Parts: sequence; structure tokens; C-alpha cells
Amino acid sequence: SLPLVQARIWSNWSHILFTIAFLTASASAAAAALVWKNILIRKFKAWIHKILKEEGYVEQGKPSIPDTTEAVRAVTAEVVKTTQEMLKSRNEERREHHSFVKAFESEMQELKSSLKQLSASLNANRTEQELLKENVQLTNAHEHESSPVVS
Repeated sequence: SLPLVQARIWSNWSHILFTIAFLTASASAAAAALVWKNILIRKFKAWIHKILKEEGYVEQGKPSIPDTTEAVRAVTAEVVKTTQEMLKSRNEERREHHSFVKAFESEMQELKSSLKQLSASLNANRTEQELLKENVQLTNAHEHESSPVVS
């Protein structure tokens, strides 16, 4: 009976904690929506209005709705054009980077092959030098053995 009572108590506490978490999340979401609506949207509208004034689509005061619609279309077209130019530039940079990487890899392969050839050449020279040393030692030993012993 005691475990059943503990399970019910735990169940009640978990429900309470879940409810508190849910209410906190809901309150946070509502606060975020209010911040978005009251601050960010106003700033975005002010930014668009500023651009419209700078571009000459709006005279003093607030623009009429048809003027605003036309101006927003023009601004949107400019944004799309700028975005396309940025994408085109980025693609060109990607191609240049790719060709640079290929050239770099080619140079690395040439350097590796040159190093392998140099290493093989050095090993061949070492082998020749070792053979010469052995030959000199054998010759010296042979001469030493064949020389008459003077007493």
C-alpha cells in the first residue's frame, strides 16, 4: 500500500511540474509574439519606409496604398536582383576555389613524386657507397693477407 501512495504522490508532483513547465513555455511564446509584433515589425516597417523615401518613391508623409504596393514591388525586385548577384558571385568564388584546390593537389603530387625520386636516388647512392666501402675493406684485407710477413 505504501508504494501505491508514493506513486500517487509522485504522479501528482509530476503533473504539477509538467503544468508549470507548459504554462511557462506558453507565456514565453506569448511574450516572444508580442516582442515580434511590437518591436520587430515596427522596425521593419520603418526600414521599408526609409528605403522608399531614399529611393524617391515616397514624398513627405505617408504614401498611398497603390504607391506603397508599387514601391514594395520595386524594392523586392532590387532585393531579388542583389540576391541573384550574390549567388552568382558565390558560385564563381566556388569555381575559383575548386580550381585552386585542384592546382594545389597537382603541385602536391608533383612534390611527392619528386621526393620519392630523390629518396630513391639517395638510397641508391648509399648502397653504392656501402658497396665501395665493403670492396675497399675486402681489398685491404686481401692485400694484408697476401703481403709477406717480414720478421
